[in-house]
Amino acid sequence: TLRKYPPLMVMTRECTEETKFVVPDNPDQEFKIEKGCHIVISVLGMHHDPQYYPDPDTFDPDRFTKNAKHALPKNCFFGFGDGPRICLGQRFANMQIKLGIISIVRNFEIRVNSKTKVPVEMVPESFVLAARGGLWLNFYKRNNETTSN
Repeated sequence: TLRKYPPLMVMTRECTEETKFVVPDNPDQEFKIEKGCHIVISVLGMHHDPQYYPDPDTFDPDRFTKNAKHALPKNCFFGFGDGPRICLGQRFANMQIKLGIISIVRNFEIRVNSKTKVPVEMVPESFVLAARGGLWLNFYKRNNETTSN
């Protein structure tokens, strides 16, 4: 979900050393980023680039299995940021998210409310990624009684 819908669409970083890049379409041309220069990385653009994520609009959690992760180029997923300022709580957050989802799915049946616009349309002028009109869900309490034989 963080790949398809990152909370922040861009990430800023400061270049710590002069770096030269070759222009992909013209190998004879290069450009450099000087030390101290602030750069903006499009997290949304990177996460939806078919070069890194084939069929990028498809939700496919198998892209991040242990075997599949090794096929991804380094630094093309920024769900928790990257580099020296990566989220310190990443492992804790992942554990909390998984436990929360398990608890919700175990206790509730979830259905999309008719107020939710399908397909989901994002608000391009929003600072954080947001669905136009919001995401509305209905939660129905499950009967968790167990039967014994």
